[in-house]
Amino acid sequence: MSTRSDAVGRFYRLPNSKDESAAAKAGDELERRKRLHKGPLSFVPNESTKGYHSFVNRGPIYGMCTWEDYFTPRQALGLGILSRLISELGKRLDRSENPEMAEAIQTCLALNFGRVADLANNLCGWTLDTQCVKHLFARQALPMVWNYAESVLIGESAGSWQVVAERFPGILASLGCNWSRGTIQQADAAAHPLPTDSAQAVFTDPPYYFSVQYADLSDFFYVWIRRTLYGRHAGLLEPTLTPKDAEIIVQSPGHEFAAEGKNNAFYESRMTLAMAESRRLLEPSGIAVVVFAHTSTRGWEAQLQSMIVAGWVVRMNCAAS
Repeated sequence: MSTRSDAVGRFYRLPNSKDESAAAKAGDELERRKRLHKGPLSFVPNESTKGYHSFVNRGPIYGMCTWEDYFTPRQALGLGILSRLISELGKRLDRSENPEMAEAIQTCLALNFGRVADLANNLCGWTLDTQCVKHLFARQALPMVWNYAESVLIGESAGSWQVVAERFPGILASLGCNWSRGTIQQADAAAHPLPTDSAQAVFTDPPYYFSVQYADLSDFFYVWIRRTLYGRHAGLLEPTLTPKDAEIIVQSPGHEFAAEGKNNAFYESRMTLAMAESRRLLEPSGIAVVVFAHTSTRGWEAQLQSMIVAGWVVRMNCAAS
């Protein structure tokens, strides 16, 4: 795809031998860097994808059995180099900046990296109206596509590092900076570390049965974030993949009425425990906001029942559609 100086719009051509040679050389360079790479993690993610349910990740059905398989060799090479550069920059900043500032900068760069990866994989489609690459997460699953578009990581178009990084300061500015400093901690919603009556507000958007498999989907980014932020955030990124055993979901539509595992009974019993735990840590005059938008009446009944059993006083605020 390119543009002409004497015409409006884009034009397209078939790949030529030069294009094919460049792609082949990228594959050779990727293999060379993988062989020479030294470190606690591989140059590109080689973690297995065979353990995911096909409801959320169809890649293994088609032979995409490691996370590296979700990228062309050229994409994997570019992302692998970018990941290493972010990691090395963090180490340099540690020596010249405040360590907390260095970690914050490196984390922001890792967030930018995730946006690039979302637009630089072999499951991205093509948007016809705007004529640009469509990002992977258009819905809550990793689908299979038969024709994919490859963005240019080092270019100046949508999906490139330059475009993503240049937009990031505007995102931060829109969030503002007049905040009190807080603490972020990973914890089981049914076994929270906060003491009783210690919080003034609780805000939660719980899962909706099998609608979104949050942990499974987040592994797409997590395997890369481990490489860009290795050693940061006090062990938060030590597990090979995101923790899933305690996740309160229904595993798939086929598990709703299964005899065991993450079925409806598991979801509803654990949600009741989570709601009770949230009630425990909230002070008597506190307030909680629970965002719930399940499409079924049964889902609403189960969520409200879990809250009433936990001792909540419920008020619903239904916005007009």
